[in-house]
Amino acid sequence: MFWKDKSKVQADDIPVPEGLPQDVIVSPDTRRDKRIPPGQSRTKKWPVLDASGPPAIDSARWRLRVGGLVGKPIEWGWEDFMKLPTVKVFADLLRHALVATGQRLGGRLHARTAGAGRRRAA
Repeated sequence: MFWKDKSKVQADDIPVPEGLPQDVIVSPDTRRDKRIPPGQSRTKKWPVLDASGPPAIDSARWRLRVGGLVGKPIEWGWEDFMKLPTVKVFADLLRHALVATGQRLGGRLHARTAGAGRRRAA
């Protein structure tokens, strides 16, 4: 199943978007012949970026603000943010860091969206 892949290591075959369910938003980049940018290399493993686990979050104080060059600034608290609809996304995941230049091809993500139902044409 699309969302049951909990493996930390990908198979040798590069994941492709063909055959995914219709409700998955596919990044156009995953359809390019050359999916890895110059200076990058493919990684088949998810890196451990924080061995101590996720930080504790005070959900009563947590806020996400979207502002700047947007039509209408908006802010969500934790509960309202978690009520937003989710979408499924198939994309290549790129890591940028001083020592990490790996790209995992065909990553599968869940994303929250305030614009549910709005899809960009590929």
